[in-house]
Amino acid sequence: MKTILKYSTTILIVLAIATACSRKEKYTDIPEQQAFFSYTADSYVVTFTNLSKVTGTYNWDFGDGTTSTEQNPVHNYGKKGKYLVTLTVTGSTTVEASTVMLLDKTSKIRLDDGTLSDWDNITKNVVISGPDGIGVKKGKFDYDANYIYIYIEQASTIADGTIFSLFIDNDTTLSTGFQLGAFPGIGAESYFEGQVATPDPWFDPYKYSGDGINWSWDLVQAGEFYKVGHYEESGGLLKYELAISRTKIQGLTNEAVRLAIIVMDNTWSDFGFMPDKNTSGFLLMMNE
Repeated sequence: MKTILKYSTTILIVLAIATACSRKEKYTDIPEQQAFFSYTADSYVVTFTNLSKVTGTYNWDFGDGTTSTEQNPVHNYGKKGKYLVTLTVTGSTTVEASTVMLLDKTSKIRLDDGTLSDWDNITKNVVISGPDGIGVKKGKFDYDANYIYIYIEQASTIADGTIFSLFIDNDTTLSTGFQLGAFPGIGAESYFEGQVATPDPWFDPYKYSGDGINWSWDLVQAGEFYKVGHYEESGGLLKYELAISRTKIQGLTNEAVRLAIIVMDNTWSDFGFMPDKNTSGFLLMMNE
């Protein structure tokens, strides 16, 4: 859950005056005849807290065409967007507070929690391999404004030292990127390769350039563009998670990308595919 408080990074309230205070405010410092509120956002569900000292009736305009008369309402916006929220309190006088609120999808995936159990809650963007997946059995995908999250299950061990390769068609257009033989529907602009299920992970990013027979994968200099989370062996499977930065790799802020994963063994021979080989990859929509 993320907590968002507007108008000043040094205060814990939303001010209803034209100029925000420059000093740190306490709730006891709030003037008697001004309206104040704070809010916390969990994806698109927002909890508003009235902090006004004025008592009376409350009218919330959520900025999406809906209102509430509750003192501390909870509102589900249902989609990302920018919303002007206004609280009007009518008592012995009428006072008003407003702020612009920006909402975007948040992911429940945490890569630093030492577990993969948070992936149990991901029921959308799940791929179960068929026979052409070979050694890769399952994949799950999620995203937020900052990262694309990836979860993989494959029939191997940590000691096998498999190599993870990720191809991304940034614009979902076949003709503008590298065309994979294993995934005929993908024209990949981005390619990532490395070992992530290991105590000493490495992962390199490449960008497609050229045209026709004059093409190449050019190494991209991008710091902290990925994160590796937890990995474990369980039930005869190697399970692991990682994330790719959407803001540090060009083209990943689009509302849709097409993904293809090829896992190789430690001799660089094909071990498995996600989704199945000879498909058009997996279309990940990121427009929520």
